[in-house]
Amino acid sequence: MKKSGAEKIYYASTPDVNVLFVWAFTKFLFPFALLVIFASINAYQVFQNRSSSLVLLWTVLGIVFLFFIYQVVLWKSYHYKITNNGIYFEGGVLVKRKKFVPFSKITNVELSQNIIEKIFNMNKINFQTAGTGGVPKPEITFEGLENVDKPKEVVYHFINI
Repeated sequence: MKKSGAEKIYYASTPDVNVLFVWAFTKFLFPFALLVIFASINAYQVFQNRSSSLVLLWTVLGIVFLFFIYQVVLWKSYHYKITNNGIYFEGGVLVKRKKFVPFSKITNVELSQNIIEKIFNMNKINFQTAGTGGVPKPEITFEGLENVDKPKEVVYHFINI
């Protein structure tokens, strides 16, 4: 990462705690509910006795607990920063990622909010570059923000200089 002169931080943030609820709904609960429904249909025939049903219940509760712990650790690892040099993202649990995109590479700034994010007043801001193989995929995403106005304004300021 090439830095010119003293780097000044114009915006630094982490996701709001409400992003945990958004992640729970969008990344886990819906797919997990489908899995439980499917497994329940098959398990009815396999688990006819009470002890087997308790084992299944404790297994499911254990998976839910481990997922929750993973999401909390993931949430705590996310850090966003915008400096006079560009945009930074750092985060991850199993795979730690550090990304930097200079302002000269940014081609699009996209704000998005799905229905679950609207309920919890969460927003996403996506920073896209031209190097994504023709697919409009963000290079860096700041998710779990209550207000995207400040980072958007800072990036627009540096893009339009």
